Amino acid sequence: MERMVLSVAVMDFKDAKTGEVRCMYKVYFADDSGSVGYVYSAEEYAAGDVAQLIPAVNKEGRLTLKIKRSV
Repeated sequence: MERMVLSVAVMDFKDAKTGEVRCMYKVYFADDSGSVGYVYSAEEYAAGDVAQLIPAVNKEGRLTLKIKRSV
């Protein structure tokens, strides 16, 4: 499904083992009812961009959404 990006926040994640810092983006979307949620992305987005969201299973085995990487 395609959704328009509402907002983006830059987040820095630090690897506990290596200490390496990785820049990630917290990308906010609205669903059909108007509720807002977010997904993390390594790819940069801006408000107004359209992203393709696809189903995925996270590390805990829960169904979630992720952004399909652009080629």
